[in-house]
Amino acid sequence: MNFFQRRSLKKQLRHFKHHVNHVLHVDDDILNSAQKTGLQALAADVAAVKPGSVDEIKQVLNEGQQRLVKLLRHRRYSTITEYLDILAVAVVVAFGIRGIFFQPFKIPTSSMQPTLYGIHYISSNDTISKFPAFLRYPLFSAGKTDPQGNHLNKGWYSQGDHLFVDRYSHHITGLDRGDIVVFNTEGIEDPVRRNKLADKGYYYIKRLVGLPGDSMKIVDKKLYVKPSGENEFRPVTDFSPKFDKIYSGKGGYQGHRSEDPFLAGDSVYQVPADSYFMMGDNTMFSYDSRFWGPVPRKNIVGRASVIFWPFSRRWGSVDRQPPLDVPTGLPDLDSGRFSSMTLQ
Repeated sequence: MNFFQRRSLKKQLRHFKHHVNHVLHVDDDILNSAQKTGLQALAADVAAVKPGSVDEIKQVLNEGQQRLVKLLRHRRYSTITEYLDILAVAVVVAFGIRGIFFQPFKIPTSSMQPTLYGIHYISSNDTISKFPAFLRYPLFSAGKTDPQGNHLNKGWYSQGDHLFVDRYSHHITGLDRGDIVVFNTEGIEDPVRRNKLADKGYYYIKRLVGLPGDSMKIVDKKLYVKPSGENEFRPVTDFSPKFDKIYSGKGGYQGHRSEDPFLAGDSVYQVPADSYFMMGDNTMFSYDSRFWGPVPRKNIVGRASVIFWPFSRRWGSVDRQPPLDVPTGLPDLDSGRFSSMTLQ
Protein backbone atom coordinates (compact mmCIF):
# COMPACT_ATOMS: atom_id res chain seq x y z
CA MET A 1 0.00 0.00 0.00
CA ASN A 2 1.40 3.39 -0.95
CA PHE A 3 2.02 6.31 1.32
CA PHE A 4 -1.07 8.31 0.33
CA GLN A 5 -3.49 5.42 0.96
CA ARG A 6 -1.96 4.83 4.40
CA ARG A 7 -2.30 8.52 5.26
CA SER A 8 -5.91 8.54 4.07
CA LEU A 9 -6.79 5.62 6.35
CA LYS A 10 -5.17 7.30 9.34
CA LYS A 11 -7.12 10.47 8.60
CA GLN A 12 -10.40 8.53 8.45
CA LEU A 13 -9.58 6.90 11.78
CA ARG A 14 -8.97 10.28 13.41
CA HIS A 15 -12.24 11.63 12.08
CA PHE A 16 -14.16 8.58 13.24
CA LYS A 17 -12.64 8.82 16.72
CA HIS A 18 -13.57 12.52 16.89
CA HIS A 19 -17.14 11.75 15.77
CA VAL A 20 -17.66 9.09 18.45
CA ASN A 21 -16.36 11.40 21.17
CA HIS A 22 -18.49 14.25 19.80
CA VAL A 23 -21.68 12.14 20.04
CA LEU A 24 -20.78 11.19 23.61
CA HIS A 25 -20.28 14.80 24.58
CA VAL A 26 -23.11 16.55 22.71
CA ASP A 27 -25.82 13.93 23.32
CA ASP A 28 -24.84 13.10 26.88
CA ASP A 29 -28.23 14.18 28.21
CA ILE A 30 -30.29 12.04 25.80
CA LEU A 31 -28.22 8.84 25.60
CA ASN A 32 -29.27 5.94 27.79
CA SER A 33 -26.75 4.02 29.90
CA ALA A 34 -26.38 1.16 27.35
CA GLN A 35 -25.62 3.62 24.57
CA LYS A 36 -23.09 5.47 26.67
CA THR A 37 -21.34 2.23 27.65
CA GLY A 38 -21.25 1.06 24.02
CA LEU A 39 -19.92 4.37 22.73
CA GLN A 40 -17.25 4.51 25.43
CA ALA A 41 -16.12 0.98 24.50
CA LEU A 42 -16.05 1.93 20.81
CA ALA A 43 -14.00 5.04 21.57
CA ALA A 44 -11.53 2.93 23.58
CA ASP A 45 -11.18 0.39 20.74
CA VAL A 46 -10.52 3.16 18.23
CA ALA A 47 -7.96 4.77 20.51
CA ALA A 48 -6.15 1.41 20.94
CA VAL A 49 -5.47 0.93 17.20
CA LYS A 50 -1.78 0.99 16.31
CA PRO A 51 -1.06 3.76 13.81
CA GLY A 52 1.11 1.50 11.65
CA SER A 53 -1.35 -1.38 11.40
CA VAL A 54 -3.23 -0.83 8.16
CA ASP A 55 -5.32 -4.02 8.41
CA GLU A 56 -6.34 -3.21 11.96
CA ILE A 57 -7.36 0.32 10.93
CA LYS A 58 -9.56 -1.07 8.13
CA GLN A 59 -11.19 -3.56 10.47
CA VAL A 60 -11.93 -0.98 13.18
CA LEU A 61 -13.37 1.44 10.63
CA ASN A 62 -15.67 -1.18 9.09
CA GLU A 63 -16.80 -2.71 12.39
CA GLY A 64 -16.91 0.64 14.13
CA GLN A 65 -19.39 2.09 11.64
CA GLN A 66 -21.69 -0.90 12.12
CA ARG A 67 -21.44 -0.69 15.91
CA LEU A 68 -22.20 3.02 15.84
CA VAL A 69 -25.29 2.51 13.66
CA LYS A 70 -26.61 -0.23 15.97
CA LEU A 71 -26.05 1.88 19.07
CA LEU A 72 -27.95 4.84 17.64
CA ARG A 73 -30.38 3.15 15.25
CA HIS A 74 -33.44 3.63 17.51
CA ARG A 75 -33.05 7.41 17.14
CA ARG A 76 -35.27 7.47 14.07
CA TYR A 77 -36.19 11.08 14.56
CA SER A 78 -32.80 12.40 15.63
CA THR A 79 -32.51 14.71 12.61
CA ILE A 80 -35.96 16.14 13.24
CA THR A 81 -35.12 16.56 16.91
CA GLU A 82 -31.94 18.43 16.05
CA TYR A 83 -33.83 20.79 13.75
CA LEU A 84 -36.45 21.35 16.43
CA ASP A 85 -33.69 22.14 18.91
CA ILE A 86 -32.25 24.70 16.47
CA LEU A 87 -35.70 26.19 15.90
CA ALA A 88 -36.33 26.41 19.64
CA VAL A 89 -33.03 28.24 20.16
CA ALA A 90 -33.82 30.59 17.27
CA VAL A 91 -37.23 31.39 18.75
CA VAL A 92 -35.72 32.06 22.17
CA VAL A 93 -33.09 34.33 20.63
CA ALA A 94 -35.73 36.16 18.56
CA PHE A 95 -37.92 36.77 21.59
CA GLY A 96 -34.87 37.81 23.57
CA ILE A 97 -33.95 40.39 20.92
CA ARG A 98 -37.57 41.55 20.85
CA GLY A 99 -37.77 41.84 24.61
CA ILE A 100 -34.42 43.54 25.13
CA PHE A 101 -33.66 45.49 21.97
CA PHE A 102 -36.42 45.80 19.36
CA GLN A 103 -40.17 45.47 19.72
CA PRO A 104 -42.69 45.62 16.84
CA PHE A 105 -45.42 48.20 17.25
CA LYS A 106 -48.47 49.26 15.23
CA ILE A 107 -49.53 52.91 15.14
CA PRO A 108 -52.98 52.91 16.75
CA THR A 109 -54.38 56.38 15.92
CA SER A 110 -53.93 59.46 13.73
CA SER A 111 -52.39 61.61 16.49
CA MET A 112 -48.88 61.46 14.98
CA GLN A 113 -49.89 62.21 11.39
CA PRO A 114 -48.35 63.18 9.07
CA THR A 115 -45.14 61.79 10.62
CA LEU A 116 -46.65 58.38 11.43
CA TYR A 117 -50.00 56.99 10.35
CA GLY A 118 -52.61 54.83 11.99
CA ILE A 119 -55.52 53.48 9.94
CA HIS A 120 -56.07 56.14 7.30
CA TYR A 121 -57.52 56.92 3.90
CA ILE A 122 -55.24 57.19 0.87
CA SER A 123 -56.63 59.23 -1.99
CA SER A 124 -56.33 57.90 -5.54
CA ASN A 125 -52.81 58.34 -6.77
CA ASP A 126 -50.61 57.00 -9.54
CA THR A 127 -48.22 55.12 -7.25
CA ILE A 128 -50.69 52.55 -5.91
CA SER A 129 -52.88 52.32 -9.00
CA LYS A 130 -49.93 51.22 -11.13
CA PHE A 131 -49.50 48.05 -9.06
CA PRO A 132 -51.64 44.92 -9.60
CA ALA A 133 -54.47 44.58 -7.09
CA PHE A 134 -52.93 41.51 -5.40
CA LEU A 135 -49.77 43.52 -4.55
CA ARG A 136 -51.47 46.59 -3.10
CA TYR A 137 -52.04 45.13 0.34
CA PRO A 138 -48.65 43.39 0.88
CA LEU A 139 -46.80 46.47 -0.33
CA PHE A 140 -48.93 49.35 0.92
CA SER A 141 -51.44 47.70 3.32
CA ALA A 142 -54.01 49.30 1.01
CA GLY A 143 -57.48 47.80 0.68
CA LYS A 144 -60.79 48.85 -0.80
CA THR A 145 -62.76 48.24 2.39
CA ASP A 146 -62.82 50.65 5.31
CA PRO A 147 -62.84 49.58 9.02
CA GLN A 148 -66.68 49.61 9.00
CA GLY A 149 -66.80 47.19 6.08
CA ASN A 150 -67.82 49.75 3.46
CA HIS A 151 -66.37 49.38 -0.03
CA LEU A 152 -64.48 52.40 -1.42
CA ASN A 153 -64.77 53.38 -5.07
CA LYS A 154 -62.01 55.99 -4.93
CA GLY A 155 -58.83 55.61 -2.94
CA TRP A 156 -57.85 52.99 -0.38
CA TYR A 157 -57.74 52.41 3.36
CA SER A 158 -54.36 51.59 4.85
CA GLN A 159 -53.85 49.58 8.05
CA GLY A 160 -51.27 52.06 9.31
CA ASP A 161 -47.54 52.08 9.95
CA HIS A 162 -45.78 49.13 11.59
CA LEU A 163 -42.44 49.90 13.16
CA PHE A 164 -39.71 48.64 15.45
CA VAL A 165 -39.15 50.33 18.80
CA ASP A 166 -35.59 50.62 20.11
CA ARG A 167 -35.97 49.57 23.75
CA TYR A 168 -32.30 49.82 24.70
CA SER A 169 -30.45 52.97 23.60
CA HIS A 170 -32.34 55.44 25.78
CA HIS A 171 -30.97 53.67 28.87
CA ILE A 172 -27.49 54.75 27.73
CA THR A 173 -27.98 58.08 25.98
CA GLY A 174 -31.20 59.28 27.59
CA LEU A 175 -34.09 60.87 25.69
CA ASP A 176 -34.02 64.17 23.81
CA ARG A 177 -36.61 66.76 22.88
CA GLY A 178 -38.01 65.80 19.52
CA ASP A 179 -37.66 62.03 19.96
CA ILE A 180 -40.69 59.96 19.01
CA VAL A 181 -41.31 57.70 21.97
CA VAL A 182 -43.49 54.70 22.78
CA PHE A 183 -44.65 54.42 26.39
CA ASN A 184 -47.21 52.49 28.40
CA THR A 185 -50.13 54.27 30.04
CA GLU A 186 -50.16 52.40 33.32
CA GLY A 187 -51.07 54.71 36.19
CA ILE A 188 -51.80 57.75 33.99
CA GLU A 189 -55.23 59.38 34.44
CA ASP A 190 -57.06 62.27 32.82
CA PRO A 191 -57.81 64.69 35.72
CA VAL A 192 -60.77 66.28 33.91
CA ARG A 193 -62.48 63.27 32.36
CA ARG A 194 -61.51 61.05 35.32
CA ASN A 195 -60.64 58.14 33.06
CA LYS A 196 -57.59 55.88 33.01
CA LEU A 197 -55.58 55.97 29.82
CA ALA A 198 -54.93 52.23 30.04
CA ASP A 199 -58.66 51.68 29.44
CA LYS A 200 -58.27 53.32 26.01
CA GLY A 201 -54.96 51.69 25.11
CA TYR A 202 -51.94 50.32 26.94
CA TYR A 203 -49.32 51.73 24.53
CA TYR A 204 -49.21 55.29 23.18
CA ILE A 205 -46.74 56.91 20.80
CA LYS A 206 -46.02 60.66 20.89
CA ARG A 207 -43.22 63.17 20.37
CA LEU A 208 -41.26 64.14 23.46
CA VAL A 209 -41.45 67.94 23.81
CA GLY A 210 -40.55 68.48 27.48
CA LEU A 211 -37.78 67.06 29.66
CA PRO A 212 -37.75 66.87 33.49
CA GLY A 213 -37.56 70.38 34.93
CA ASP A 214 -38.60 72.15 31.70
CA SER A 215 -41.02 75.06 31.94
CA MET A 216 -43.27 75.27 28.88
CA LYS A 217 -45.90 77.49 27.33
CA ILE A 218 -47.64 77.79 23.96
CA VAL A 219 -47.92 81.21 22.37
CA ASP A 220 -49.51 81.72 18.94
CA LYS A 221 -49.44 77.97 18.22
CA LYS A 222 -45.72 77.74 19.00
CA LEU A 223 -44.18 75.92 21.94
CA TYR A 224 -41.61 77.74 24.07
CA VAL A 225 -39.32 75.98 26.53
CA LYS A 226 -37.22 77.17 29.46
CA PRO A 227 -34.94 74.30 30.55
CA SER A 228 -34.12 73.83 34.21
CA GLY A 229 -31.41 76.31 35.25
CA GLU A 230 -32.05 78.78 32.41
CA ASN A 231 -33.74 82.18 32.70
CA GLU A 232 -35.34 82.68 29.30
CA PHE A 233 -37.95 80.86 27.23
CA ARG A 234 -36.83 79.82 23.77
CA PRO A 235 -38.75 78.37 20.81
CA VAL A 236 -38.65 74.59 20.86
CA THR A 237 -37.09 74.73 17.37
CA ASP A 238 -33.90 76.04 19.05
CA PHE A 239 -33.47 72.66 20.73
CA SER A 240 -34.02 70.30 17.81
CA PRO A 241 -34.49 70.66 14.03
CA LYS A 242 -37.11 67.89 14.29
CA PHE A 243 -39.63 70.58 15.27
CA ASP A 244 -39.07 72.73 12.17
CA LYS A 245 -41.55 70.83 10.01
CA ILE A 246 -44.25 71.02 12.69
CA TYR A 247 -44.32 74.81 12.14
CA SER A 248 -43.93 74.63 8.36
CA GLY A 249 -47.68 74.80 7.65
CA LYS A 250 -47.17 72.15 4.99
CA GLY A 251 -48.27 68.58 4.41
CA GLY A 252 -50.62 68.47 7.40
CA TYR A 253 -48.37 70.03 10.04
CA GLN A 254 -50.17 72.77 11.95
CA GLY A 255 -48.02 73.89 14.90
CA HIS A 256 -48.90 73.32 18.57
CA ARG A 257 -52.27 74.19 20.06
CA SER A 258 -52.80 75.02 23.72
CA GLU A 259 -55.30 72.88 25.63
CA ASP A 260 -56.65 72.54 29.17
CA PRO A 261 -55.63 71.73 31.79
CA PHE A 262 -51.83 71.52 31.44
CA LEU A 263 -51.10 74.05 28.69
CA ALA A 264 -54.11 76.35 28.72
CA GLY A 265 -53.71 79.68 26.92
CA ASP A 266 -50.40 81.31 27.79
CA SER A 267 -50.08 79.50 31.14
CA VAL A 268 -46.74 77.98 32.10
CA TYR A 269 -46.32 74.33 33.05
CA GLN A 270 -43.23 72.78 34.64
CA VAL A 271 -42.46 69.13 33.94
CA PRO A 272 -41.92 67.17 37.19
CA ALA A 273 -38.73 65.24 37.93
CA ASP A 274 -38.41 61.82 36.28
CA SER A 275 -41.20 62.66 33.86
CA TYR A 276 -41.64 63.71 30.23
CA PHE A 277 -44.20 65.83 28.39
CA MET A 278 -45.54 64.19 25.22
CA MET A 279 -47.49 65.68 22.32
CA GLY A 280 -48.77 64.34 19.03
CA ASP A 281 -47.75 65.99 15.75
CA ASN A 282 -51.41 66.22 14.70
CA THR A 283 -52.02 68.52 17.65
CA MET A 284 -55.55 69.55 16.68
CA PHE A 285 -56.63 65.91 17.00
CA SER A 286 -54.14 64.51 19.50
CA TYR A 287 -55.03 63.30 23.00
CA ASP A 288 -51.73 63.87 24.79
CA SER A 289 -49.97 65.38 27.81
CA ARG A 290 -51.86 68.66 27.36
CA PHE A 291 -54.92 66.77 28.60
CA TRP A 292 -53.56 64.13 31.01
CA GLY A 293 -50.16 65.37 32.08
CA PRO A 294 -46.59 64.02 32.08
CA VAL A 295 -45.39 60.47 31.48
CA PRO A 296 -43.27 58.92 34.27
CA ARG A 297 -39.82 57.72 33.27
CA LYS A 298 -40.70 54.18 34.35
CA ASN A 299 -43.40 54.04 31.64
CA ILE A 300 -40.99 54.61 28.76
CA VAL A 301 -40.69 51.66 26.35
CA GLY A 302 -38.28 53.15 23.83
CA ARG A 303 -37.69 55.27 20.73
CA ALA A 304 -39.51 54.65 17.46
CA SER A 305 -36.77 53.40 15.16
CA VAL A 306 -37.69 51.93 11.76
CA ILE A 307 -40.95 51.61 9.81
CA PHE A 308 -40.87 48.13 8.23
CA TRP A 309 -44.35 48.11 6.65
CA PRO A 310 -46.04 49.38 4.52
CA PHE A 311 -43.70 50.57 1.77
CA SER A 312 -44.87 54.18 1.73
CA ARG A 313 -42.75 57.33 1.55
CA ARG A 314 -42.30 56.95 5.32
CA TRP A 315 -40.68 53.48 5.03
CA GLY A 316 -37.27 53.27 6.71
CA SER A 317 -35.91 55.41 9.53
CA VAL A 318 -38.68 57.10 11.47
CA ASP A 319 -39.12 60.87 11.14
CA ARG A 320 -36.63 61.35 8.32
CA GLN A 321 -38.99 62.77 5.68
CA PRO A 322 -39.63 66.51 5.22
CA PRO A 323 -43.24 67.68 4.90
CA LEU A 324 -44.93 67.48 1.54
CA ASP A 325 -44.69 70.79 -0.28
CA VAL A 326 -48.42 71.48 -0.17
CA PRO A 327 -50.34 73.79 2.21
CA THR A 328 -51.78 72.06 5.25
CA GLY A 329 -55.18 73.61 4.53
CA LEU A 330 -58.30 73.23 6.63
CA PRO A 331 -59.12 70.15 8.72
CA ASP A 332 -61.92 67.65 8.27
CA LEU A 333 -63.42 67.69 11.75
CA ASP A 334 -65.14 64.32 11.24
CA SER A 335 -62.03 62.36 10.25
CA GLY A 336 -59.48 64.20 12.38
CA ARG A 337 -57.14 64.83 9.47
CA PHE A 338 -56.25 67.40 6.85
CA SER A 339 -56.77 66.81 3.14
CA SER A 340 -53.02 67.21 2.58
CA MET A 341 -52.46 64.11 4.75
CA THR A 342 -54.22 61.88 2.20
CA LEU A 343 -51.42 62.58 -0.28
CA GLN A 344 -48.75 60.75 1.75
